[in-house]
Amino acid sequence: AVSALLPEGACKRTRNRRGAAAVAAMWRRVAVALPLLQVLLRLPLLHAQECPNADGAEGCREAAGSAAAFKGTTPRLAPRAPRGEVLLSDIIGVDEAKVVLKEAVVTPASMDPSLMALFGRSYEHSAVLLVGPAGLGKVAAAEAAAKAIGARVLPLLATEAASSNFCGAAREAASGGTPVVVIIESLEIDLSAALAVRRCLREVAAGGAEMPSKVFVVATLGRPLHSLGAAELAPFGFIAELQPPQETQRKEFLLRLFQKISRMDARWGSALREAEVMTLASLTSTYTFAEIELVVRRAFIRSTTADGRDPVALHHFEAILSEAPAQAEKAFNDSPKLVQTIVEEEPTKGTPKKRDDKRTKGKGGKEIKDPMDGIFGWCNFWLPESLHLPAVVWAMIIFGILAHFMARSMYQPYGHRKRGRGGGPAGGGRSNSLFGDMSAPGGEFPSFGNNLSDWNFGGGMGAGGMGAGAMG
Repeated sequence: AVSALLPEGACKRTRNRRGAAAVAAMWRRVAVALPLLQVLLRLPLLHAQECPNADGAEGCREAAGSAAAFKGTTPRLAPRAPRGEVLLSDIIGVDEAKVVLKEAVVTPASMDPSLMALFGRSYEHSAVLLVGPAGLGKVAAAEAAAKAIGARVLPLLATEAASSNFCGAAREAASGGTPVVVIIESLEIDLSAALAVRRCLREVAAGGAEMPSKVFVVATLGRPLHSLGAAELAPFGFIAELQPPQETQRKEFLLRLFQKISRMDARWGSALREAEVMTLASLTSTYTFAEIELVVRRAFIRSTTADGRDPVALHHFEAILSEAPAQAEKAFNDSPKLVQTIVEEEPTKGTPKKRDDKRTKGKGGKEIKDPMDGIFGWCNFWLPESLHLPAVVWAMIIFGILAHFMARSMYQPYGHRKRGRGGGPAGGGRSNSLFGDMSAPGGEFPSFGNNLSDWNFGGGMGAGGMGAGAMG
């Protein structure tokens, strides 16, 4: 009834307002419901991320309880107990490493933390670097030193040390009172790990007076020491350069290894005498302990038959040595190819990559830039790398275009002149002949004629035939 009394336009405006209000109310309800819907959809994903390998809720609770011991760290960064039962003094060889580890790890851990706090400034240079070929026992010596002080071990590769928060895991584990020895292997594969070590030592020094005597860092290097720069060597105040094992050390290692094998199989090494063991030690003069153990392992496997194992002899080892030469010392002495830690900035979108200038050597060995590249090289500026052309090609294209426009401006195109029908001016058509207008009335040149007999080859002025011209 009210709408009947109102004008038609007012009714339309009222209906439009009501429709807009309804649409706005609907969108407000959608805006409120969307966050709730997103939370409901993400709950299964969050459960899968927190417990990817757990079976049910009980398995998830067990995984959360095991991770509570090292909050904020991943299971791979959790320190563990040292491996091996050999004491540091019982390790064969690596005498330089044993002396340095005793000075840098074993003795400071047994001292009063208040005494070590007197040398807080030098703590960021207290890391240990063991340099030598792979297989000498550098990691084994570091784990033996950790076992000597009752510490836990956090083993890492250099790439992991450069990209993870290993320092936070070590400091959190050491805050409970147990020392932690961080062992970083193969420093040569990522030199940025050395900077991470220095940063970690600074954080540990700032953590309190007792923390420096609880966290120790030991790194190994499989390249010569001169392959590192001053910045990479800064955190390592204790450096031990290990030498290949001597003959007496190799003999002692072999005798100890054969003694362990004889406990399991007394018949296998019974044929070897001490003189033969001495000969084998001299044959492996360039081998590390790990490579010598590999040779013995291969001989042990080859002697295995269906009825047991045959006794081993010296010629078995000689055959294996001819097949497997030493590699560790050779790899250590090779020219280092270290990973560069500085990454060049990539060009942004729209910025073309700079091309290497083509240079040639002139007199005296000086490099001379190609002048054509300096004049026409800018043509490649706006093109992608795959479409770049030599400067000579650009010169030909540019000069060809210029010659074309110069020709058009100087000479009128042939097809634009109106001709008569039949080729004459009276026909009103167009002439297809290249020289059709040269014989037009009033033209500058005479007609060529319609027949060959009209041509004067004798140079005469008459229009007669070839014979008449000759007669004239």
